[in-house]
Amino acid sequence: MVDTVAKFMIVLGPMFVLIGTFVFLYIHRDQWRAEMKALSEPEGERFTIMFTHEEATPQALKNRAAELGITPEELIKKFIEKALTIDAREANSG
Repeated sequence: MVDTVAKFMIVLGPMFVLIGTFVFLYIHRDQWRAEMKALSEPEGERFTIMFTHEEATPQALKNRAAELGITPEELIKKFIEKALTIDAREANSG
């Protein structure tokens, strides 16, 4: 009797592990897809800028963007592009 139970456990044990693995992967499929998507996107292309006092866009940025006739987001992109260009020049000169 004990031998029969042991044989069943030897056969059924790996099957339970396999079924559990598939259930786990199915439950967490959305998280796995999001992580795979994040890994496939190039780094450095997305980031968040936070301002003090939880203000979405400071008034000074809005005013400067209005003077230039562009959106505040475009103004921030120009600032960052300029900073990256300066950093690249400094890295190449050193």
